[in-house]
Amino acid sequence: MKQKIFYCLILSTFILSGCFGRSVESELSSVINDLNKAETKYNETQVLLIDMETKEQKFFNDVMGLTQKQYDQLLMKVVEMEEMLVKRVQLIEQEKASMEEAHKLLKEFDPIISTLEGQEKSKVEQLKEAFDDRYALHSTFVIAYEKLTTLQKELYEMIAVKDTHLPKLQEKVKQVNDQNERVQSAIDAFNNSTVNINQLKDEVFSVF
Repeated sequence: MKQKIFYCLILSTFILSGCFGRSVESELSSVINDLNKAETKYNETQVLLIDMETKEQKFFNDVMGLTQKQYDQLLMKVVEMEEMLVKRVQLIEQEKASMEEAHKLLKEFDPIISTLEGQEKSKVEQLKEAFDDRYALHSTFVIAYEKLTTLQKELYEMIAVKDTHLPKLQEKVKQVNDQNERVQSAIDAFNNSTVNINQLKDEVFSVF
């Protein structure tokens, strides 16, 4: 019986390119820099989450190798897993706040868009919309991840109870793994949107 714990690998920095000699390019680069800065905490939490999840997975594997005769040892490890889970929830809240703050900065595109026409205006509007979609996808990820941590908490609580029936434990592990798949799907969509933005950004700068 194995819990497939989720690994967060969605670091992002929007790379600037092109020559910024003209005003529109400079203004766009400034907006993107502001978004990068706002997402600093988001990127920092990703590194911490990966480390936390790796340790938590090891503890879980260790617990699954213990018997009821080693209940005291099992209970100590479960308590530590629960503490790590609480820290992960705190980290995801910090990440959520970081991304929400960055989302608010999309309004900085509006004064630039208002000065443009034709293809240039269309491209910058597409870029702003792509960013907006990306932040919406991150919200979807957060909801899925929070559901995952709730199920994991329930699983750890079941493991700590001596007379928990094995079929019930197996069903809870299945629920955790199924939700983990949903989280991974949300991550894949988010990662794809980040790649799309970097490609679109290059197209935007090429028209100026």
